[in-house]
Amino acid sequence: MRQEKLVGRSNQGKHQQQRLKLWLGAVAVVLFLIVYHQITGTTTLDVQIDATIFPETARGVVPSGQQQEEQLYKSSSDLWTSLKRRFEALPINNEKRVRPLILQNIIPRRRGRLDKETIVMATHLSTKKFQNMLLQLKYWNGPASVALYIKSLQDIDRLQNFTETYISQQILQETSFHLVMEKTTELPYPYNILRKVAMESIESDYFVAMDVDLIPLPGDCYSKLMAAYSRIDIPNKQKTLFVLPAFSLYASARSKTANAEWLPLTKAGVIQKVKKKRMGQFWGKDFAAGHFPTQYDVWLNNTSSSESGDAYLLPRLSIGQALNYEPYVMGYKPGIPKYWEDFRGHGWDKISFFRECHALGYNYAVLNNFYCVHLDHPSGNSKEQYKENRQNRGQWYRFRRDYILDSVG
Repeated sequence: MRQEKLVGRSNQGKHQQQRLKLWLGAVAVVLFLIVYHQITGTTTLDVQIDATIFPETARGVVPSGQQQEEQLYKSSSDLWTSLKRRFEALPINNEKRVRPLILQNIIPRRRGRLDKETIVMATHLSTKKFQNMLLQLKYWNGPASVALYIKSLQDIDRLQNFTETYISQQILQETSFHLVMEKTTELPYPYNILRKVAMESIESDYFVAMDVDLIPLPGDCYSKLMAAYSRIDIPNKQKTLFVLPAFSLYASARSKTANAEWLPLTKAGVIQKVKKKRMGQFWGKDFAAGHFPTQYDVWLNNTSSSESGDAYLLPRLSIGQALNYEPYVMGYKPGIPKYWEDFRGHGWDKISFFRECHALGYNYAVLNNFYCVHLDHPSGNSKEQYKENRQNRGQWYRFRRDYILDSVG
């Protein structure tokens, strides 16, 4: 009997060693495929792992290899070398004649496959805003699809440094990264291309569309929003966009930038700061029409925390309102229009998306216990923004004439 137990333990140890070897082999294959796909020019990476051979990896479970995984990410220098080669091979693009190179899932999420009912946050940024993204992900605390703009070799170095420093953080386990690469010194930031890539890379059927400077609240926003959305019962729910009212958190007299420590973590905190004039409608001073249809007074006065007050429908927007409305929303992804790519820089970019939603018959409802906050900071170059706005106005006329009228009606 004693000998049988010893043999059993020995066999169990051998099985554990074999499983660990298989798991390490799977990780090595995945990393090889990542590098291979980048070198051969494939723009989409979707590695399927056989769950019967690697059950832990298929479920997104890391045995005891978290530290080993971090080391593998740090030692995958071939990935960064191949990215730089791909970038250097790109033509110079200073006149929007060449579409950027899109690389999806360059850093895939590492928590297994998503349920179709999961709400995923879509966001975008340049490599100068990683800290903004970390703050946003902290309060969202759920799955995210991130589109990252790369326009120089220095951007790739920043991405590598960021990955090696932060990849093991809990909030990044649920995040997938996608690159939009172009070699340019002249073109403005391609807002709508990045928004489109982040949205199209979402694996589930539900999204929250954000810009990286907006922080979704309250804390643990993802799990609370999942619970709230499941309770909402309104007609035509899948053709309704659910608005997170957007607020500006003002900088103090001594500081040019609002501090994240001042963020109101509850709706009661928002109401209090609005009364003290420390917060207000996002863009309320410069472009009030962009968020005016949200009916901030209704939201601020509705202090019900009951489940029956999860959302309230907005009246059907007029054409005039629809031409300016650009909220931050949660919605059902299938059938949603795609962002029109020709808008770059400031002006008309996000409005075009909601104009198309309006033309397709989407309605709006406001989430009563959710909101998002922008930390105010000094604005950019006003001359450049004016130039971008003027150029996008021309794109807006073409968008309405050649796309909305012909394709939607």
